[in-house]
Amino acid sequence: MKVPTAPLIDAAPPATREVGPPHRQSADLVADVPRFVPTATSLGGRAAYSKGQRWTFDQWLLMRAGSGVAATAPGAASYGASQAGAIARFRLGSGKPHDSFGYVRTSLAIDAPDNDRELAVGLGLRPMRRVPLRVMAEVRVYDSSNSQMRLRPVVTVVTELPWQNLPAGFLAEVYGQAGYAGGVGPTAFFDAQAVVDRSVTDVVGVKREVRLGAGVWAGGQKGAVRLDVGPRVTLPLDLGDGVASRIALDWRLRVAGNANPASGPALTVASSF
Repeated sequence: MKVPTAPLIDAAPPATREVGPPHRQSADLVADVPRFVPTATSLGGRAAYSKGQRWTFDQWLLMRAGSGVAATAPGAASYGASQAGAIARFRLGSGKPHDSFGYVRTSLAIDAPDNDRELAVGLGLRPMRRVPLRVMAEVRVYDSSNSQMRLRPVVTVVTELPWQNLPAGFLAEVYGQAGYAGGVGPTAFFDAQAVVDRSVTDVVGVKREVRLGAGVWAGGQKGAVRLDVGPRVTLPLDLGDGVASRIALDWRLRVAGNANPASGPALTVASSF
């Protein structure tokens, strides 16, 4: 079973939103990766690359309790709610992972009252080959049922850190991104996650690998910020050769910040090919 070589990010792109009037913060979806979810989003894009491979694709789904109408109620700020997206990248140069790439990403909010959706076109550059940071420059086309279509220029810096081996069979994955979205309602934003887990397949006695661990998730922009912690269970998904996929179930406890959704379960599905 092929295991994803990129972190399981919640929306490979940053979920920046347009800040609304005082009585409400609406979801101007900017979920990029990273997984790319660099926004890379998703994806700050680190799919499982083959030598010389130019095209890579990522897709993700985040389902979180308390999203939708409840998350955008009057007086509420929403960040990190349910969404889905996909990104296609074409690597320039010789097609190596550190090469620059062009990309197209699409994303949408799930069960959002305004049917927020977005299309982004951009370029990802790695200024220093040995430094695991990617600079993403893109134009986002945002549309919803309650507003006119509009453009937003966005610049994001995304980490491209490999998984780290820890003692006692534990693995650590760390992902972060920070940037600035211009246009209507300009705002700086950031997203970060750190997960430490290990295989417990022998303990639970199943054939499919099961990983158990804990994570920290943080994100924010003008008017909305949050910090969550909680346990995570991860399973690989068998979607065929060449498709690295997994599903993760978290219980995320909001320990700081003012953004909805509140504490509760979160389900993430991500795949790369």
